[in-house]
Amino acid sequence: MNQTLSTYHMIMPKDLNPRGTLFAGSCANFMIEGGFLTAEAFLGHPHMVFFGMNGMKFVKSVEKGETVSVTGTVVDAGKTSLGVFVTVRFLHTKELAAQSYLTFVSIDENTGRPVPHGAKLDNLTEEIFAWFKKAKGMNGPTILPWQEK
Repeated sequence: MNQTLSTYHMIMPKDLNPRGTLFAGSCANFMIEGGFLTAEAFLGHPHMVFFGMNGMKFVKSVEKGETVSVTGTVVDAGKTSLGVFVTVRFLHTKELAAQSYLTFVSIDENTGRPVPHGAKLDNLTEEIFAWFKKAKGMNGPTILPWQEK
Protein backbone atom coordinates (compact mmCIF):
# COMPACT_ATOMS: atom_id res chain seq x y z
CA MET A 1 0.00 0.00 0.00
CA ASN A 2 1.37 3.39 -1.02
CA GLN A 3 0.60 5.91 1.75
CA THR A 4 1.96 9.00 -0.11
CA LEU A 5 1.61 10.06 -3.74
CA SER A 6 2.53 13.23 -5.68
CA THR A 7 1.11 14.71 -8.88
CA TYR A 8 2.16 17.87 -10.72
CA HIS A 9 0.32 20.78 -12.33
CA MET A 10 1.53 23.71 -14.42
CA ILE A 11 -0.61 26.73 -13.62
CA MET A 12 -2.35 27.81 -16.82
CA PRO A 13 -4.53 30.89 -17.60
CA LYS A 14 -7.69 28.78 -17.10
CA ASP A 15 -6.60 28.17 -13.46
CA LEU A 16 -6.41 31.87 -12.51
CA ASN A 17 -8.66 34.23 -10.58
CA PRO A 18 -9.22 37.89 -11.64
CA ARG A 19 -6.06 38.89 -9.73
CA GLY A 20 -3.97 36.61 -11.95
CA THR A 21 -3.12 34.06 -9.24
CA LEU A 22 -4.26 30.48 -8.72
CA PHE A 23 -8.05 30.40 -8.23
CA ALA A 24 -9.07 28.68 -4.98
CA GLY A 25 -11.51 26.45 -6.88
CA SER A 26 -8.76 25.24 -9.21
CA CYS A 27 -6.49 24.56 -6.24
CA ALA A 28 -9.29 22.63 -4.50
CA ASN A 29 -9.76 20.60 -7.69
CA PHE A 30 -6.02 19.78 -7.78
CA MET A 31 -6.15 18.76 -4.12
CA ILE A 32 -9.23 16.56 -4.50
CA GLU A 33 -7.75 14.85 -7.58
CA GLY A 34 -4.39 14.32 -5.82
CA GLY A 35 -6.14 13.08 -2.68
CA PHE A 36 -8.30 10.69 -4.68
CA LEU A 37 -5.27 9.27 -6.50
CA THR A 38 -3.48 8.85 -3.16
CA ALA A 39 -6.48 7.02 -1.67
CA GLU A 40 -6.79 4.87 -4.81
CA ALA A 41 -3.10 3.88 -4.64
CA PHE A 42 -3.46 3.13 -0.92
CA LEU A 43 -6.58 0.95 -1.28
CA GLY A 44 -5.66 -0.57 -4.64
CA HIS A 45 -9.01 0.32 -6.24
CA PRO A 46 -10.93 3.45 -7.35
CA HIS A 47 -14.23 2.57 -5.67
CA MET A 48 -14.64 5.58 -3.40
CA VAL A 49 -16.25 8.98 -3.29
CA PHE A 50 -15.09 12.36 -2.02
CA PHE A 51 -16.84 13.17 1.26
CA GLY A 52 -15.41 16.50 2.42
CA MET A 53 -12.59 19.00 2.79
CA ASN A 54 -11.51 20.50 6.13
CA GLY A 55 -9.08 23.28 6.95
CA MET A 56 -8.13 24.40 3.45
CA LYS A 57 -5.41 26.98 4.02
CA PHE A 58 -3.57 29.14 1.50
CA VAL A 59 -0.07 30.16 2.53
CA LYS A 60 1.35 31.78 -0.61
CA SER A 61 -0.05 32.92 -3.97
CA VAL A 62 0.77 30.85 -7.05
CA GLU A 63 1.33 32.68 -10.34
CA LYS A 64 0.64 31.65 -13.95
CA GLY A 65 3.44 29.47 -15.33
CA GLU A 66 4.48 28.06 -11.94
CA THR A 67 4.55 24.29 -11.54
CA VAL A 68 3.27 22.86 -8.26
CA SER A 69 3.44 19.43 -6.71
CA VAL A 70 0.30 18.13 -5.04
CA THR A 71 1.22 15.52 -2.44
CA GLY A 72 -1.33 13.44 -0.57
CA THR A 73 -0.59 11.29 2.47
CA VAL A 74 -3.13 8.92 3.99
CA VAL A 75 -3.23 9.92 7.68
CA ASP A 76 -6.42 8.29 8.94
CA ALA A 77 -8.20 5.03 8.17
CA GLY A 78 -11.66 4.58 9.64
CA LYS A 79 -13.94 1.62 8.93
CA THR A 80 -15.10 2.95 5.54
CA SER A 81 -13.29 6.30 5.32
CA LEU A 82 -9.77 7.49 4.57
CA GLY A 83 -8.33 10.84 5.64
CA VAL A 84 -5.75 12.32 3.27
CA PHE A 85 -3.53 15.30 4.20
CA VAL A 86 -2.74 17.20 0.99
CA THR A 87 -0.10 19.86 0.39
CA VAL A 88 0.51 22.05 -2.65
CA ARG A 89 4.16 23.12 -2.99
CA PHE A 90 6.18 25.04 -5.55
CA LEU A 91 8.06 22.44 -7.58
CA HIS A 92 11.48 24.07 -7.55
CA THR A 93 11.61 25.67 -4.08
CA LYS A 94 9.39 23.14 -2.24
CA GLU A 95 7.78 26.13 -0.50
CA LEU A 96 4.27 25.48 0.81
CA ALA A 97 1.45 27.18 -1.12
CA ALA A 98 -1.65 25.46 0.34
CA GLN A 99 -2.78 22.51 2.45
CA SER A 100 -5.96 20.70 3.43
CA TYR A 101 -7.44 17.56 4.96
CA LEU A 102 -9.73 15.49 2.73
CA THR A 103 -12.03 12.58 3.51
CA PHE A 104 -12.93 9.81 1.05
CA VAL A 105 -15.37 6.93 1.61
CA SER A 106 -14.90 3.45 0.19
CA ILE A 107 -18.03 2.27 -1.66
CA ASP A 108 -19.39 -0.90 -3.20
CA GLU A 109 -18.93 -0.49 -6.96
CA ASN A 110 -22.40 -1.89 -7.71
CA THR A 111 -24.57 -0.28 -5.03
CA GLY A 112 -22.59 2.88 -4.27
CA ARG A 113 -23.08 2.21 -0.55
CA PRO A 114 -20.22 2.60 1.96
CA VAL A 115 -18.27 -0.60 2.61
CA PRO A 116 -15.38 -1.39 4.96
CA HIS A 117 -12.01 -1.12 3.22
CA GLY A 118 -9.96 -3.15 5.75
CA ALA A 119 -6.89 -0.90 5.37
CA LYS A 120 -4.38 -0.21 8.15
CA LEU A 121 -1.90 2.65 8.48
CA ASP A 122 1.85 2.76 8.96
CA ASN A 123 3.29 5.23 11.48
CA LEU A 124 2.64 8.90 10.82
CA THR A 125 5.28 11.60 11.19
CA GLU A 126 4.79 13.95 14.14
CA GLU A 127 4.27 16.91 11.75
CA ILE A 128 1.53 15.15 9.80
CA PHE A 129 -0.14 13.84 12.95
CA ALA A 130 -0.12 17.31 14.55
CA TRP A 131 -1.84 18.75 11.45
CA PHE A 132 -4.28 15.82 11.43
CA LYS A 133 -5.24 16.51 15.06
CA LYS A 134 -5.77 20.21 14.31
CA ALA A 135 -7.83 19.50 11.18
CA LYS A 136 -10.01 17.01 13.02
CA GLY A 137 -10.43 19.34 16.01
CA MET A 138 -8.95 16.88 18.51
CA ASN A 139 -7.68 18.14 21.86
CA GLY A 140 -5.70 16.48 24.63
CA PRO A 141 -4.06 13.06 24.60
CA THR A 142 -4.90 11.04 21.53
CA ILE A 143 -4.48 7.39 20.68
CA LEU A 144 -2.68 7.10 17.35
CA PRO A 145 -4.43 4.92 14.75
CA TRP A 146 -1.76 2.19 15.02
CA GLN A 147 -1.98 2.18 18.85
CA GLU A 148 -5.64 1.13 18.97
CA LYS A 149 -6.32 -2.25 20.47
